[in-house]
Amino acid sequence: MPNLSPTEMITSRPFSLADYESCLEMFDANTPDYFAPNERDDYERFIAAVPSCYRVCIMKKKLVGAYGLSIETQMNRGRIRWIMTTVSSRGTGLGRFMMVELLDNAREIGIDVIDIAAS
Repeated sequence: MPNLSPTEMITSRPFSLADYESCLEMFDANTPDYFAPNERDDYERFIAAVPSCYRVCIMKKKLVGAYGLSIETQMNRGRIRWIMTTVSSRGTGLGRFMMVELLDNAREIGIDVIDIAAS
C-alpha cells in the first residue's frame, strides 16, 4: 500500500442512502469511459435498495470510491458489484485498498471464487 499521509488515509464503511447522490455523481464521471450510459438505471436501482454488500470509501472526508461483494447462490462464490473510484482519487492506492478489503472480506466469509462482470 502506498505511504499515505494522515490526511490521505482511506477508510470504508457501509453504503447508506446519504451516499446516493455522491455515488451517482461518481458513476456519471466514469461514463462513458468505464460505464455505458444505459447502465445508469441499473446502478440507480442497485443503490436505491441500499444493498448490505455495498461499501463506500472515504479519503479527506470525501466519498472517493465504492464497491460491493455479494455472495452468490453457492456459499463459496462471490461477485464484485459496481466497483468504481472518483477520477481525482486515481493513483492514490484506493484501488489496491478496495481489493485488499474485498479479498479479506471474502476470506472471512469463506468465498473461494470471486466473479466480476465488466462493461
